[in-house]
Amino acid sequence: VQLRRNTQDDVRTPIPVGSTRFMAQVRADMRARGYAFPTERTYLHWIKRFIIFNQRRHPAELGKAEIESFLNHLAVHATVAPSTQRTALNALMYLYTKYYGREPESLSFSYAKPTRRLPTVVTHEEAKDIIGHMSGTPRLMVELLYGSGLRLQECLTLRIKDIDFSLNTITVRQGKGDKDRVTLLPSSVSIPAMAYENGSKLVIVNQQPTAMDAVADVAIHAGIGDTLQAVLGC
Repeated sequence: VQLRRNTQDDVRTPIPVGSTRFMAQVRADMRARGYAFPTERTYLHWIKRFIIFNQRRHPAELGKAEIESFLNHLAVHATVAPSTQRTALNALMYLYTKYYGREPESLSFSYAKPTRRLPTVVTHEEAKDIIGHMSGTPRLMVELLYGSGLRLQECLTLRIKDIDFSLNTITVRQGKGDKDRVTLLPSSVSIPAMAYENGSKLVIVNQQPTAMDAVADVAIHAGIGDTLQAVLGC
């Protein structure tokens, strides 16, 4: 199986019409089933890892034994978190039960052991310091992420019509679990007219690298670069 690396991780990769490449066909299948883009990206990542682990053999040639071996490797040698192992398992279950239409099989493998660590968090004062040194679109993004509790992908696809300025609320469409929800728009968040694009979407769409780079630069100058690095896991 030939694998390609997508360098635009936050933009849906166009699928060539009539492509016979395995990963393109899997991608098309997930889109036909209405999978969210983060799920598509994550599942493709683990399917690629599975293929590479098995010396790039085609998944159609693999089965229960190879799946168990891969999951054991993640738990014993890669020492991943339980949630990571579950995500890999979900990706492979999609591949074999949904894409290939095989009957689910009972698997026997070692479960990843949970690790108990206190999370590293940015304090309220540190967050205010970061935001206070930012401007433009990156600042708007971080204010929305921090003040409204939006997930990154939700922020990147936010539309003006989903914001109720009279009630100071944001309606999140197709959020986690493909569910809609309403969250607060803090009064401290100012969305200038220049942020609108054709009256429908914000210019923050697909701006993740710009905003995250800006946050990192400001955090370093504020003397909390190590804290932010721990929070982001980078």
